Amino acid sequence: MRCGARKFVFLVFASFLILSALAGVSTARTIYVPEDYATIQQAVDNARDGDTIFVRNGTYRENIGIDKKYLTIEGENRDTTIIDGGGIGDCVYVSSADISISEFTIKNASNYGVYAYNSDLNINNATIKNCSRDAVHFYKGDSLILRDSILENCGGGVIYEYWADKDAIIERNIIRNNRGSGIDIYLYGRGDDAFIEDNIITNNTGDGIECTGLTTISSAKIINNTVSCGGNGVYLDDVRRANITGLIIEHAGGYGVYAPECDLSIYNSTIKNCDKDAIHFRSGESLILRDSVIENCGGGLIYEYWADEDAIVERNIIRNNRGSGIDIYLYGRGDDAFIEDNIITNNTGDGIECTGLTTISSAKIINNTVSCGGNGVYLDDVRRANITGLIIEHAGGYGVYAPECDLSIYNSTIKNCDKDAIHFRSGESLILRDSVIENCGGGLIYEYWADEDAIVERNIIRNNRGSGIGIYLYSRGDDAFIEDNIIKNNTGDGIKCKGLYTISAKIKNNTVRNNRDDGIYLSKARYSTIENN
Repeated sequence: MRCGARKFVFLVFASFLILSALAGVSTARTIYVPEDYATIQQAVDNARDGDTIFVRNGTYRENIGIDKKYLTIEGENRDTTIIDGGGIGDCVYVSSADISISEFTIKNASNYGVYAYNSDLNINNATIKNCSRDAVHFYKGDSLILRDSILENCGGGVIYEYWADKDAIIERNIIRNNRGSGIDIYLYGRGDDAFIEDNIITNNTGDGIECTGLTTISSAKIINNTVSCGGNGVYLDDVRRANITGLIIEHAGGYGVYAPECDLSIYNSTIKNCDKDAIHFRSGESLILRDSVIENCGGGLIYEYWADEDAIVERNIIRNNRGSGIDIYLYGRGDDAFIEDNIITNNTGDGIECTGLTTISSAKIINNTVSCGGNGVYLDDVRRANITGLIIEHAGGYGVYAPECDLSIYNSTIKNCDKDAIHFRSGESLILRDSVIENCGGGLIYEYWADEDAIVERNIIRNNRGSGIGIYLYSRGDDAFIEDNIIKNNTGDGIKCKGLYTISAKIKNNTVRNNRDDGIYLSKARYSTIENN
């Protein structure tokens, strides 16, 4: 009996909870303005949690305060249901509440259009304009959703401030002509995400999109946005996974994308007409840039201040920038650069630059086309630098300049460089195979007593304003293997090989003709073989 009684009591209690919940749902009301109350504020004051306030068409000249309530406030028509703040205070002030607002025009605040403190806020299909301060200012809150709205002619667009504590979702909005940033989001940290998608953010005087955190933010997804602004197009700081896809930056008064302390991936984007670099990545970790166009900016991609993981740069067009096309500074061993299938043309600085604070593990530079005002490729202190399929149409400096490297070049064409096609200085091993070098200051110059072997095979080196091959090795144990090359019409020596101390050179099956100075010049090459030249 006792067991049966307990079951009965449990069933009664469960039934009571279900009926109470249903009673709560059934008590949620729809309040109509002006039928039930003359003003929106009166409706808010008399509403209970869960109520919907439906506002008929008209202009409501009031400043609305909402405190500690859970409400939905819906206008009849976005264009004709108007909250006019009359140039006084905030149009809508929300405190410690959970509020959804839709289908309104909100305008003429001397302060904010919508100000939300310590709240959850959902705004849909609204127009907020002509406010002295920000259109939407979200302070110390939880979640924010802004969709399908227009924010214009305000002090700023949407500002999500002071380390708000949950996700921000900003989708399908037009944010334009504001005297500040378009979107400015400050999240608390790990576990808080920003989703910024399908927005048009134009002609704002500050940054287009800004996303930072008190501590490291879990992720920011910035997808299919169009930006023009007076500041940085996109500014990200300390974002663990920052994913930018389909970004169009038409103009930025600062950087296109500025991203310190981030993991950054950019895909299928166009960044142009920026006063500073298109992408400036500082003190961060991994970077991926794929299938994008960068043009008419201060520089192309700058990966600066000893960033600490790999850089992957593939299938991009980087052109007409007032600086280097790609400029990567990695921290050191274990950090690699993969630069493949890019067109890097008409930049005033170097085409590709890759250096390290300490020795970089590797740089793989494959199937890139370069023309530039500086060096075509500049590498410094790279343990394994592999260049394959490089085409340099013109360089205002060296074609490839590589101090302190191990360098391999295959199947490449380097021409029309103001200085040497390849200048290898104080490095270790060099391989040059199956390549064409022409119309440069010199051909291959392996200089300043480089410290391991040089292998030069099956190349055409012609019409250069200096020696075809000039190799300066350090000492015994360092060898030069020069085989099956065509070296002609250079104004210096055809082949020059010498050492600081005694070296060996094996020179076999080369065609050397019509060079202005010596065909083959050897010095301190005691263990040398010349065969079938």
